[in-house]
Amino acid sequence: MLHEEAVPLSRLIDVVNDRFGTDFNQADQLFFDQIVEAAISDTALKQAAAVNPGEKFELVFRNLLEALFVERMDQNEEIFARFMNDKSFQKVVVGWLSSEAYRRLRLSDFSRIEDSNCAVFHGIVTPCKFRWNR
Repeated sequence: MLHEEAVPLSRLIDVVNDRFGTDFNQADQLFFDQIVEAAISDTALKQAAAVNPGEKFELVFRNLLEALFVERMDQNEEIFARFMNDKSFQKVVVGWLSSEAYRRLRLSDFSRIEDSNCAVFHGIVTPCKFRWNR
């Protein structure tokens, strides 16, 4: 698991406020939501989600996430500064946002599986049986 608690992304602000004594609000949550939206539209990240387990995906995601934060630093300077300067805060945020992006990208991949011989069991695609056309 990528983070300690199975809590929806929408509660990230609550967890961060509790753990780090911050006073972020729903507008700040929107900032995180926008970061995830931008991340899941990245082609390389989509490929990373398709072929990697969550832990390895998080490493790829971390690099993209830092770039997305820098691009948006003027939108939320307080979160940007905290993210760049507080490694504990960064670890929590990366874990949560990575989990959300991974979950959404993997669900997107699974929804495209059309071969009825493939099965999804607890988020894992079982081997598919293919028929060769002769």
